[in-house]
Amino acid sequence: MQSSAITSDWKSYHGWANKKIRSSVQGGMLVRWIMAIGWAFPTALTLPLISLVIEERNPAGVLVLIFPLVAVILFYRALSPVIGEARFGQVVFEMSPYPGIVGGQIGGKIKGPLFSKIIQAQPNTKFRASLCCMHFYTSRVGSDETTHNDTIWSKSIEPTVILDANESCLALSIDTPEKLRGADLNRNFNHYYWQLTVRGEMRGVDFVRQYNLPVFKTAIEDSKVA
Repeated sequence: MQSSAITSDWKSYHGWANKKIRSSVQGGMLVRWIMAIGWAFPTALTLPLISLVIEERNPAGVLVLIFPLVAVILFYRALSPVIGEARFGQVVFEMSPYPGIVGGQIGGKIKGPLFSKIIQAQPNTKFRASLCCMHFYTSRVGSDETTHNDTIWSKSIEPTVILDANESCLALSIDTPEKLRGADLNRNFNHYYWQLTVRGEMRGVDFVRQYNLPVFKTAIEDSKVA
């Protein structure tokens, strides 16, 4: 049973205004930059101590080096999606059917102008698409609160690479079991959502995109795969 009612205004939620679903990479970049910048402040305070640690060769002082090391890792993680976004441009998942129906097929095409050209230049790239039904919730034991993000169901496939002089893209179609929950419109501390992740090992920068999909228990619009 759907945990929250699907109303006629469902398209106003989560970037679902039309069948061209945009990647959630933007939100991920924001979180990574907040973490990197937040860690930069305590790292800056440790920088004067690094020279002293090197001069005194104090083994215990080596722990100070952890701060700049973590800072480098965090900034690398923050920069990676920025570089990927600049290289591949906007890449959408054009759903068909739209929205997806639990117990039916979740399908569509991964497409974008820059992405199309890169696929044509690297036609032998192997891609992997994973569709997941996720459950986000919090639990409390005493005064301790824990956040969970559990995978209820998942399936991975190799998308079909469609090479075309006008627009190359990836096509995929995944069957889903009927017993699963649909996506909740309201994202509170206990909700279900559907996520599509597409990866490809490419020259230079790997392709990675995630899409938050409208997938419900009952058909709302056309449910035929184009």
